[in-house]
Amino acid sequence: MEVGKVNVNSLFEDRVQYRIPLFQRHYVWDEENQWEPLWADIENQLSQVPPDERGASLHFTGAIVIQSKPPLVGDIRKYEIIDGQQRLTTFQIILCAIRDVCRSHGYDDSASDVSLYLRNQGTRLSKRERFKLIPTKFDRDEFKSLVNGNGVVSSTHRLYSAYRYFKDKIADCVKSDEEKILALFDSLRHNFGLVQVLLGPNDEPEKIFESLNARGKPLLQFDLLRNNLFLRADGNRDELYEKSWAHFETSYWDPENDKEGTSSELFLQHFLMAKLGQPRVKPEFNVYDKQYRRKLKHDNNVKHELSELKRYAEVYKEMTDCEEDSEIGKRMKFYQTFDFTSLHPFMLFIICEVRLSGDKFQHVFDILESYTVRRMLCYRGKSGLKNYNIFFSQLIRDLRNDFSLENFIEQLKEQTSDTRKYPIDDEIEPALSPTYDEHSELFADDSAIIFPDNRAVKAALHGLWTTTAGGIKQRLIRYILYRIELKMSENK
Repeated sequence: MEVGKVNVNSLFEDRVQYRIPLFQRHYVWDEENQWEPLWADIENQLSQVPPDERGASLHFTGAIVIQSKPPLVGDIRKYEIIDGQQRLTTFQIILCAIRDVCRSHGYDDSASDVSLYLRNQGTRLSKRERFKLIPTKFDRDEFKSLVNGNGVVSSTHRLYSAYRYFKDKIADCVKSDEEKILALFDSLRHNFGLVQVLLGPNDEPEKIFESLNARGKPLLQFDLLRNNLFLRADGNRDELYEKSWAHFETSYWDPENDKEGTSSELFLQHFLMAKLGQPRVKPEFNVYDKQYRRKLKHDNNVKHELSELKRYAEVYKEMTDCEEDSEIGKRMKFYQTFDFTSLHPFMLFIICEVRLSGDKFQHVFDILESYTVRRMLCYRGKSGLKNYNIFFSQLIRDLRNDFSLENFIEQLKEQTSDTRKYPIDDEIEPALSPTYDEHSELFADDSAIIFPDNRAVKAALHGLWTTTAGGIKQRLIRYILYRIELKMSENK
């Protein structure tokens, strides 16, 4: 491993190529947190550092971790970016913006000088080798279009948004002054430095990988998992990525996208809870790496890990989509109605580990749905569900090696502790009757894990349950009436 100081000039001046592995996250920097502070630094350096002092005192913008790839004879130097792709990509975008501002004012020679930092020169280079930077597949078309000056592929792409932001800032800053444009170009190349960590062939990138720039956008737990998996992978990582991971690189799994799909972060949490039977699995990547991996058999490699994640993800998508034509999705609509996800890990366990299907599958869902409705009805709506994570994580551990419907039902019946007991009817009915005293200790808000029987439910319906159900009472009323109507239709 070699550690040294570099600047934008030394990074991009020579014939070189930095490749961002397919499995790394795509470009995620935004205006508020990264572009705006970086532009403020650029303006400050341009106005305060005299031309003859540029490069003497670097303004450090973070760190990059790269690993050299064996070159072919006469080939350009190539590096794989382990960390720092957001910074390098942003500098390339700024260089594109400077070049295009030069072109817009007819300063073609200056534009050509900037282009030398975007594209490698040489008649024997392949088309792929002409780019100084090769992004992930998600960003590649947009990036190449910006570097080639061919316009925009998508006006909503994050790369194009960055380009427009910096181009507007640069144009406003330099006006039509060519000397000021070149001064900005010169300042960017020489004043902005990074700490470069160059890994040797025997260094282990998965042990070194981490986000080193305090200004950088923090990596999500799913980002950490993805990088760890592919840095440990043997063979053709690109092929493995396309086959087993590319489906995660869509807006469907983006935690910041609240209009479509689900969150990869929540999926990882529920995956680990289903696998380990633990109610708390944060930080998820550490739990995955230190606990889940240790439980795997020695002959289970990264390919097996990816296979399990994909298998669970396919089921999880059915669970969260709640489509009518899906046996799983149709049953999960109940939980979607009440925005309730605490049972998702147990559902994953039943479907993916126990592998229940058919009548037994339906029976378990019937029991869980009845159990949940009764809990909400008799124990103040969602307050009656607050111990689900703990209770059902324990069920996963208890039933992992000996699951049967009988054992499952018996586990629900046998709760005898103060927080999980099954109260007798004489305790429940007075608490929920029309003469119920709201200060009675019989209806404490401890949300004990119990399974209310038919008499308790009847008392609740005749009593003050609409008060105790809280904010979900209307949805609960509609759902109960819907199920009654459905049952009556089936019996006609």
